[in-house]
Amino acid sequence: MFWLRTYRENGEEGLKSQIGKKRGKGKGRPQGTFKLRTTIEESEKENHKLKIEVDRLKKGYLKKGVGEKRNSFL
Repeated sequence: MFWLRTYRENGEEGLKSQIGKKRGKGKGRPQGTFKLRTTIEESEKENHKLKIEVDRLKKGYLKKGVGEKRNSFL
């Protein structure tokens, strides 16, 4: 039982929630690792989205999402 050992070692303070608290050095994403997208990557992503939308319209789906209604005339 993790909580019992924690209580014995740290008392009531050890049982308080640690969610959202940073523990130790270097937690989280390192600084400068976020990669900006180039215009080519943005264009490719937009192109992919549009292809999916065209395919869905060809199949007769009215809305995006799983299990949405289809046009019955197709």
